[in-house]
Amino acid sequence: MLEVPMRLKRIKNVLIIAGFIVCLLIIAAILVFRWVYNYSVEMAQNTIIPEPKGALPVIRSDSTGWPSWKGISNNNHAAPTQIITDWASGLELLWKVEYLCRGEQSITWSCPAISGNHLIVPGRHDSTDVIFCLDPQRGHLLWSFRYDAPVDNSSFGEGPRATPTIDGDRAYVLSRGGQLFCLSLKDGTEKWHRNYVKMGGEEPKWGFAGSPVVFGNSLIVQVGGQALVWALDKQTGETLWQSEPAPASYSTPAVLQHQGETILLVVGGQEFFVLDAATGTTLWKTPWTVQNNINICTPVYSPHYGIAIITSWYNKGTQAMRMNRDSAEILWHSNALNAHQTDPIILGDYLYGFSGMSAHNNDEFKCLNINTGEEQWTSSAIGSGQFIFVDPYFLSIDIKGNLYLLRASPVELTIVASIKNLISTDNARLWTKPIIAQGNLYLRYVNQLYCYRIAN
Repeated sequence: MLEVPMRLKRIKNVLIIAGFIVCLLIIAAILVFRWVYNYSVEMAQNTIIPEPKGALPVIRSDSTGWPSWKGISNNNHAAPTQIITDWASGLELLWKVEYLCRGEQSITWSCPAISGNHLIVPGRHDSTDVIFCLDPQRGHLLWSFRYDAPVDNSSFGEGPRATPTIDGDRAYVLSRGGQLFCLSLKDGTEKWHRNYVKMGGEEPKWGFAGSPVVFGNSLIVQVGGQALVWALDKQTGETLWQSEPAPASYSTPAVLQHQGETILLVVGGQEFFVLDAATGTTLWKTPWTVQNNINICTPVYSPHYGIAIITSWYNKGTQAMRMNRDSAEILWHSNALNAHQTDPIILGDYLYGFSGMSAHNNDEFKCLNINTGEEQWTSSAIGSGQFIFVDPYFLSIDIKGNLYLLRASPVELTIVASIKNLISTDNARLWTKPIIAQGNLYLRYVNQLYCYRIAN
């Protein structure tokens, strides 16, 4: 007679234990979700923007800056710089600022743009985006420009993602929500303003991220929705042309010369496009779909072979296409390289890049033959990160703030020098690329911007 109550008691105990385990799993899942998707960093709530120092400098250009997303040559190659290779005593910190962001969800992923005696870097204070202009050699604030930027989805932070573009006496900046401003480089005066959503654009899930690109008198922007790409008059902001409709991605268009013509390579949310840069006409396109339209990397191009290469994570892999005058043909597709957020770099016959999800510090660094897609080697010696080329080295910083100087060949990867924990990272990962300009190294992390001497 006691067997039934005892059995019920055992079942009750099992259910209680199972329920407890389920609760623990739910809590763990929530914590993981917050870690991966809800980048909130405790930043000082009393962050104060300093007063500008001194007279505004005369605008000057130079050949050693980094004026846009992929640098002065639009290929993530820094200007020739005699790099310091002995890092045993660290690198000399020239200056730093710690007021770029204020507020728990104000994280901003934009890299700085540097030209002559001006450095432009976006930030965010509470619900307001702030564009800062600094002296790149001393870090002094020259001017700042504010605008209201309400955000509905705070996942991955509410601040801008796109890197500014400096062209002549103007700077072009883009908010997460699609507000595009043209500012005077001299004093931050607004010249014109466009709104992607009012242009018929559809904001991607995690905000507009593709950086503005200058081509001649045009400013090329990826908007999505009514038209994937728009060309605006860079002086007035007026529309010059629109491409065909398509969902936007998080990628920046690439402008290049091919067989005497200027073309645009654009990775949209679901397709890869080759456009006529003068008219926006689609010359060729091919499907390139991933979940949530998370195509992030900018297309890369080998002018020697006329080969364009695109890559995405989510097991999408890498695809190479040989460009013809008004079309393209697919050469190869490989799952050896699945880049998430970091643009690969072409050197000669080889493609170098990180493969894996950039939210975790376990990417592999790989080398592929650009003509065949054959994997030359794989290295796990460095963590997930961003990198640029400064001849003859790669300079990389991983999501934990570790800096590496690398020498890569088709045979192997060698670590020449490294500094552990150069930047102390908190809850958010370091996702901005290292930038070398005017002999200095610039590193942006959330509300901080550091400038180190890196040239002899």
